[in-house]
Amino acid sequence: MLDALATHKLPVPDLAAARDWYTRVLGRPPDFDQPFYVGFDLGGYELGLVPAEGDDQPGCTGATAFWRVVDADAAVAALLAAGATLAEAVHGVGDGIRLGTVIDPFGNRLGVIFHPHFRVPPVTATVVAERPLAAADGALAPVEITAEVEVPISPDEAWRRFMDPDAVQRWLGVPCRIEPRIGGAWEVYFRPDNPAGARGGEGVRILSYLPGRMLSLTWNAPPEHPDTRPRHTWVVFDFTAIDAGCRVRLTHSGWPARGWTPDGRPRVDSPWPATFACFQQAWPLFLGAFAAGCGGG
Repeated sequence: MLDALATHKLPVPDLAAARDWYTRVLGRPPDFDQPFYVGFDLGGYELGLVPAEGDDQPGCTGATAFWRVVDADAAVAALLAAGATLAEAVHGVGDGIRLGTVIDPFGNRLGVIFHPHFRVPPVTATVVAERPLAAADGALAPVEITAEVEVPISPDEAWRRFMDPDAVQRWLGVPCRIEPRIGGAWEVYFRPDNPAGARGGEGVRILSYLPGRMLSLTWNAPPEHPDTRPRHTWVVFDFTAIDAGCRVRLTHSGWPARGWTPDGRPRVDSPWPATFACFQQAWPLFLGAFAAGCGGG
């Protein structure tokens, strides 16, 4: 019934001041910034700030959400230096786990935890960072989309151009946010003038990679497909050396079974086949843009 933690919401008396403070301590701007809500995407989860109104007030008692850090002592020290107050000193609870809590300047309790078994994997790892959400029951349709393109550069260079945000922005021609790590963002804003949340690739995450060889991502439907957009499928890019340079092959899978019959025929009462058809047209254009940016085709 409960799939995963999505958002840790904190009511604050001054939303602008809280936005600025969390921007400083997190070292990054918010991903969503409006007068009614400010959201920071942290490793696929969200820290959300809302104006304190009515019964929704800051609190330093009750349940505590603990945010993963690589060094609990250093994290608490940094929070205190930024203006938080100590609630519970960092201490060990066994098995190498260390945690501590502070009260932010707005009255909310904030926990940090170092857990040696939940460390961020090395950059060379191939790790599923989150379970793709195309089918909550795990049932997938026997369909997939494939496309490929050849470019006159090496697989290492082709892979780099998928992981470097400046390179992606150059060959796609639209803004993006890419965090080259497992679980990091791979968000391309195909509709940059749309409101936040409807710009395109918000929420897309890096599932796994092998430098110079493979990149896998979660993927979502465009805003014009609201019925399927909340559920992510996944995409795998394979980079293979050829005489002329590199072949980039795309496989888009993870389509939920409820969109097709067991033998792969689209169901007329499901919105998923329309999304599938959309990407059948879009992916050749996407790879074509990459090839054009590499001087190939």
